[in-house]
Amino acid sequence: MRKLITSIEVIDNALLNGNLDPSLIKDTFIEVSQEEHIRPVLTQDLYDLLVSENDAQVFTGLNETLLTNYIKPALSFFVISDVIPAITLRVTNKGVMLGNSETSQQSGREERAEMVTKYKELGQTMIDKMQRYIDNNTTSFPLYENGSSTKVSTKIIGGIIL
Repeated sequence: MRKLITSIEVIDNALLNGNLDPSLIKDTFIEVSQEEHIRPVLTQDLYDLLVSENDAQVFTGLNETLLTNYIKPALSFFVISDVIPAITLRVTNKGVMLGNSETSQQSGREERAEMVTKYKELGQTMIDKMQRYIDNNTTSFPLYENGSSTKVSTKIIGGIIL
């Protein structure tokens, strides 16, 4: 098992109205969101350690706090942003269909795009908070700076890439 979070935790952490069937959030969406948004920030070594400790449910140092208070909330927002298109549109043998309900009105493309963007922003806010936490506890996360991945420190300021 490579997931750091369950579909139920995603719903509990990220949705105001938890009226979403957890089976709609496939494990593959969670794993892809982890790979895309979490692993690059943590570096490979720290990421691998957290995944193995989560699988064993035995944590060292501040790793459980890092996972529970920072990674899971961030990952929840990213997973929701990734599944919104899949939940709204259904791929069938007759083509791609827009879901429809007799008791509610379907949102428009702009509203869905705005929602996806907002969830990504919320996830990024939690990633920023996580990075501050790790930076303030560097001795507890030696694999963060010394991991096998290169920590990318590119910042865009006024159109200039530094």
